[in-house]
Amino acid sequence: AKSFWVVQYYSSSEELCKTFAKEWEKLPELVFGAARVGAVDCDAQRELCEAHGVDLSALPVIRVVTGGPKAYHEYPGELAAESLQNFVAQVVRQAAPGRVRPVLSEEDVARVMDEVDEIAEWDALVLLVNNKTLTPPMYVSLAQQFKGKLVMGELKLSSVWFHELAWQYRAEGDLPTVVVMCGRAPEAPIMFDGDDKGRDSLE
Repeated sequence: AKSFWVVQYYSSSEELCKTFAKEWEKLPELVFGAARVGAVDCDAQRELCEAHGVDLSALPVIRVVTGGPKAYHEYPGELAAESLQNFVAQVVRQAAPGRVRPVLSEEDVARVMDEVDEIAEWDALVLLVNNKTLTPPMYVSLAQQFKGKLVMGELKLSSVWFHELAWQYRAEGDLPTVVVMCGRAPEAPIMFDGDDKGRDSLE
């Protein structure tokens, strides 16, 4: 899948599902940029729910899908939008390895730029200069969506090279921020001056 999805399998006739509907309506805004949101009515699409291995006696069932229908994490928590939001963020961050390349030194920059030459159709590295402890879920999601188009990396505050590289890439202002480096001119980074609205802005 090109995007992470939060999918609710529900029954339109079950009172618990009806009660949860108001909380579910809040979710798209809460996880905007990190995951897309969808729902399947198992009353109307029973065969699909059964094919996906959904326990029809325990609806609603909520899954964060990270790949195909069988690559998911089932939500075990309370039926509250904010609790579900935290779970989505946790799952998306766990998917970061392999999608977001850690950049800890100048050698890492060179290594990742070599990777850009090999696999990135747009010949570009997007580097998140992040002074926070955690990788933003939206950034991990973008790495998933742009896979094969460009390479996404992250320079974290925990790196001993953080301040030197941040200064070198002109990213010492408001953090976190994003720097774009093209394969043919990595020494001339471009500061991303768009908003944080996700794929459309970065594209």
